[in-house]
Formats: sequence, C-alpha cells, structure tokens
Amino acid sequence: MAVCNFSAAAHPVFRLGVPSGASYRLALNSDAADYGGSGAAMPRRFKAERSPLHGQPFSMEVVLPPLTFLLFEPDASVED
Repeated sequence: MAVCNFSAAAHPVFRLGVPSGASYRLALNSDAADYGGSGAAMPRRFKAERSPLHGQPFSMEVVLPPLTFLLFEPDASVED
C-alpha cells in the first residue's frame, strides 16, 4: 500500500485502507533524512484494524508528513 501527500500540509492522523488485518512495515519514507526530507521520527510498524475504508476491509492510522511518499508492506516478522 502506498500513500502520497503532494500538499505542504501535514496530516498527523491519516487513515489508509488496507487489504488485511496484518501488521504493516514502513518500507519507504521519502521524508527520511536520507532522501533530503525532514527526518522526523516515524513509527516503523502499523497495525491494521477492522474498519473498512477506500474499498478495503481494514484500515490503519499513519502520520503523513507534507510532500511525502510512504510505502507499506505486510510485516511477515510479526505473528498475528
């Protein structure tokens, strides 16, 4: 799952629809200092909950910095 924020406004709580109730790992964060971003602290893992959104049966809350691309993948290292 991926989400982009092309605006200059941050969204400290942004809900994103996901296909399963798994835990998700933040695989890429364009706001990281390595990519010239702010380098602000960001959780590495997110847990989905059964709250349908965006045509998906689950959703999770993420922090969405301004001018950022975030890529999430299911976290196989976490046992549900």
